[in-house]
Parts: sequence; structure tokens; C-alpha cells
Amino acid sequence: MGQRSVRGLVWTLVLGLMLEMGVSVAAELRMGVRSRISPWAIAEDNRGIELDIVREALAYRGHQLVPVYLPYTRLKQQLSSQSVDGVLLSNEKLGLEGVHFSDSHVTFHNVGVSLATKNLHVTRMEDISKQRLSVLAFPNARLLLGNEFAAAAKASARYQEIPNQLSQVRMLYWQRVDLVVLERHIFEYYSKEAEREGDQLAEVRVHALFPPTHYKVAFRDEAIRDDFNEGLRMLRENGRYQQIIDHYLKR
Repeated sequence: MGQRSVRGLVWTLVLGLMLEMGVSVAAELRMGVRSRISPWAIAEDNRGIELDIVREALAYRGHQLVPVYLPYTRLKQQLSSQSVDGVLLSNEKLGLEGVHFSDSHVTFHNVGVSLATKNLHVTRMEDISKQRLSVLAFPNARLLLGNEFAAAAKASARYQEIPNQLSQVRMLYWQRVDLVVLERHIFEYYSKEAEREGDQLAEVRVHALFPPTHYKVAFRDEAIRDDFNEGLRMLRENGRYQQIIDHYLKR
């Protein structure tokens, strides 16, 4: 047997032993990412708060993130067909099967936003249906934002969800809806983008209706999930985690 064949056999045996022991091998990971949720994931630049955190946490164990940008409605399908190795911005409420969830890596602060000129007073979920407000939210908001919001959305004949959050923000400024529901940093980011593209902004009122939503990464491979958790812990301990957030939000 030649030297090259011996090396190949040894590597195969080592790889098999590592897999049997639950030790991951450095991998290129195709991960499903929601498009148009800046500043968390900025597809055109292949960066963002969540992308940078996940990329650097995976790199701690030598893994490489390959983002696969998809509409929210296709993420679950791509995961089920094993076209991706996992999905970012997930949690147990989304009903994903055959996955291993990481520790929470990002937290969203979802709010309701209305135009100040409408003088809306929305302090409780039931105000949405009582005032017959037209509401535009992000996909699966009814699943993610709690039972009270789900009930309010169900009771409202004027509730919708759309994946394009720039359009969501514009619909508010164009006075097509009374209230938009989304993460506050996403609202701020797309308000600036709408203004750059010529839209006229207006004063808004922010309604703090929701507790924070904690998101995780869903991995198909448990060992890689463990590697990610270790990398995430290191990012938090050495201060790099907060540096990433500040880079995007403190400008």
C-alpha cells in the first residue's frame, strides 16, 4: 500500500472515530437566512449583526458560514429537504423538526409603530381589535409574539403579515395602515432607507407592547450546534459580541 493510501486510510479512520464520539469536523455550512431584515442580516453586503455573530462563533471551531438568503416561507421547506444545514433566527415556537437549537444568540425588541398624527393610544393587545386598527406585521408574528397578540390578530379583520419589511415601513408612512409591528432596529433601518429613496418621513409613536423575543440558530447537526455555543460563549466573554452590535447600532 502506498504512502498516500495509508494517509487516506488513517484520515478515514480518524474521521469515523471523531463522528462516533460526537466530535465535529470543520465544515462549510449552508445556513438559511431571512432576506431583508437589516441591520440583522444585510443580504447585499453579506453582513449584519446576526450574520457577523454566527459567522464568528462558527469560525471559533473552524466552520465557515455560507448564507443562503431565502424568503421566510421557504426556510422551513429547505431545512426539511436538507438543502440547508440549519436556519438562523429561529426558536422552538416555529415548529421546526429534526433540529438542535443553540443558545439564544440575538434578542429582538418588537414594537408597534403608528404615525403621531393619528394620536393612537395602544397600550394593550385588545386595543388593536377594539379600535379596529389595520395592522401590518412580519411573517409568523402571530406565532412568535405570544397568545394575546395571536388572539388580537385573529379578532382583527384588518390584520396582515408580509415578508418585505421595507414595504411594511413604507405602508405606514404612506398611511395605508394604522400600525406596523416589527423589531425596532429594523424599523429605524428601513425608515432611513425609505428616506434615502425619496419617501417623506413623519413623526411616529412607538408602542411597547411586547416582551423581548429571544432567537436561536437551528442546526441539523448536534455537534456543530455545540461548537457554535462554545464560540458564542467566547464572543460574549471577550467582548467581541457587544462590539459587533455596537458597530451597527451606535452610528
